Amino acid sequence: MNTRIISYDWAITKSYIDANYVDGTTFASRVRLGGDRETLFLEEFDHLLNVVECSASSMTLEFRDPAFFAKAKNACSALHNGLVVASHSSCSEIDAHSVFE
Repeated sequence: MNTRIISYDWAITKSYIDANYVDGTTFASRVRLGGDRETLFLEEFDHLLNVVECSASSMTLEFRDPAFFAKAKNACSALHNGLVVASHSSCSEIDAHSVFE
């Protein structure tokens, strides 16, 4: 199991490739997300999660292992006045990112 440290960043670069196999075209993009506040990007830890559910006022995360929860708890407790960015289906529109305080 990968138990690397869960941490936050000031910016992240994401690459996306979406192949449309109907007409053979491919869309690709590279996006840099950043800001002036510490940010936890959930996509970086998706493999550690069983469930991500968002509502207007809360975010629920279910971790695959208690050790992953402990690492996330440590990272979040150090995230003062920071942001959480999620692109999961219950958190944002398809292929979009939502920001949570």
